[in-house]
Amino acid sequence: MSAGAAVNMPPFITVVVPTCHRNDTLAQCLDRLAPGVQTLSADRYEVVVCDDGRKTTAKDMVAERYPWARWYAGPAKGPGPNRNVGVREARGEFVAFVDDDCIPSAEWLAGFAAALSSGIDIYEGKTVCGEGLRSPMEDAPVNEVGGMFWTCNLMVRRERFLALGGFDEHFRIQEDLDFRLRLKQQGCAHRFVAEALVDHPPRPIRWGKRNNNFNHDLVAVWYKSGKREPVRRRLLRFIFRERLARLRQYRCSPASLKALASVAEELWYARRHVDEWEQEFRQRYEGREPAYPFPYPHF
Repeated sequence: MSAGAAVNMPPFITVVVPTCHRNDTLAQCLDRLAPGVQTLSADRYEVVVCDDGRKTTAKDMVAERYPWARWYAGPAKGPGPNRNVGVREARGEFVAFVDDDCIPSAEWLAGFAAALSSGIDIYEGKTVCGEGLRSPMEDAPVNEVGGMFWTCNLMVRRERFLALGGFDEHFRIQEDLDFRLRLKQQGCAHRFVAEALVDHPPRPIRWGKRNNNFNHDLVAVWYKSGKREPVRRRLLRFIFRERLARLRQYRCSPASLKALASVAEELWYARRHVDEWEQEFRQRYEGREPAYPFPYPHF
């Protein structure tokens, strides 16, 4: 093979970073993905930024500060559709997902590459929250032993991802939950890679009516899993029980009172909209075979 042919070979891994109006944290993430910072050779990976921003975008910042990354406009329909854009533009055999508010370790991609094994198409990395959570108004998707498949630290063979149908674009924010359930239902071989480390700093939790994107998606999972009985009472009870259980983990503080007020707002909003969500997904999944078992036995 000639030197020129080697230069034109496609990268082995495409890193997909979805973003939306978070240029500051995106820059910190891209700083850690730069050639020479990642220990994996720069010719073995590429970085694709998919941008759902509409008020502003990261296009100019990426072009000026990170010319080795490729920027694409997202569809402004949420993180799932945004990630799907990145996969469609990917040239790598594998696609590694990381979020724009995460900090990959220097060995992140090299850890994935070293763990590759015949017959395994899905690799989840270790996700930690180095700072720790300081109040009930913070959250971070920690995954220290595997089994969560959070899209802030996940690598999938592109061919397998497309065969699975990608991320379901009817989900607003829990597309990774749906993807995980489909992976498990189909029995896809997977491996946890502790060396592929990502730090996910604490982020403001989606309390109040903003958290109802999660509740909307939970109703979607209910009906997609083949359930047909009404979900209204179950959902409201689940919200109340889960939020109070989280509050009990922290000492009473002004943040606790703010969180309690947010629970009330979340319940009020869910009561107003759960019937719409039920109608939407009951009709969508009517007559279809269950995609997977419902994941919460005490729901």
